[in-house]
Amino acid sequence: MKSNFFALVMILLLLSACSKPEAPRYAADSPEYAFFKKLSEKAPILNPDEVNELIHASKFAITTNDIMPDIYRGFGGNANNLESMPEDRIKMAIQQTAVRLADKQLLLCGAADEKISVSDELVNTKLEEIYATNGGKEAFIDRIGQQGFTIEYVEKDVRENLIITEFQKSASSGEPTEEEVRDAYDADKTASVRHILMLTQGKTDSVKKVIYGEMEKLLERARAGEDFAALAKEYTEDPGSKENGGLYEDFPRGRMVKPFEDAAFNLEIGSISDIVETTYGYHILKIENRKKETLPFEEVKEEISKKLKNTKSQNAFRNLMESLKEKYKYEQVYI
Repeated sequence: MKSNFFALVMILLLLSACSKPEAPRYAADSPEYAFFKKLSEKAPILNPDEVNELIHASKFAITTNDIMPDIYRGFGGNANNLESMPEDRIKMAIQQTAVRLADKQLLLCGAADEKISVSDELVNTKLEEIYATNGGKEAFIDRIGQQGFTIEYVEKDVRENLIITEFQKSASSGEPTEEEVRDAYDADKTASVRHILMLTQGKTDSVKKVIYGEMEKLLERARAGEDFAALAKEYTEDPGSKENGGLYEDFPRGRMVKPFEDAAFNLEIGSISDIVETTYGYHILKIENRKKETLPFEEVKEEISKKLKNTKSQNAFRNLMESLKEKYKYEQVYI
């Protein structure tokens, strides 16, 4: 758990959303109620007169009551800001907040089933670290009190985060082998590609189908020999590469999302990919170049080993979350 006070408050606000009152969360005369009444004109599921389920699992559910404090804070609690707010952005905020809360609940459920616990001594040690970085215990209690939290609530939060840390350790994949490090050294180190991106985040399946059709037409044009850089400059929705004709140059492994990286490092140089889907949207890649490590193995093996360990940990975490979702029958009700 981060010791920074403001980061702590953000975590506490999220955790405070995990209580599940049966009635709507806010009184009709509260500023939060007015905010969500206005917001529900664009996102009806956030109607403050209702409690709607967003994510369902066999051992818990995430509802609109759970996410409202974070949504309220994230949008500044100002209803006047909602007039020009795109509906896609609101929907994305709902999804991301609900998923973040659900992920924590999945991990806590998994840890409970594995009977993972932490000692009071460890919890107290972590609390002392937090007090030390926030002006002492009394000053810290005063600060969180102003935010509407108690020290008992913080202690519970600390314990849960420590339990999750222990649970994730139990799912760790360990250190990379010498052979894995050597294979990584021999593999291409960086790739250069041009790409065309059309965004799909927060969009409905019917809209995504239309976008996919547009991408198919662009893919046909690119493979027919049209200048890929010119196509990217005209059509890509990636602001980071648009003016450079979709170019991302000499990026290392681990920098891009996995489907994008897989295409960049596995397709033949000079080839044009099929349509690649990532969390951002649909991509078409043209593989421009790849480069290998130029330094001697002994000079870089420690660095490579650290990167491999990090990658293995990330993969292990993804696999853990997928197994927990299957075990607890995780389902996103609101998409």
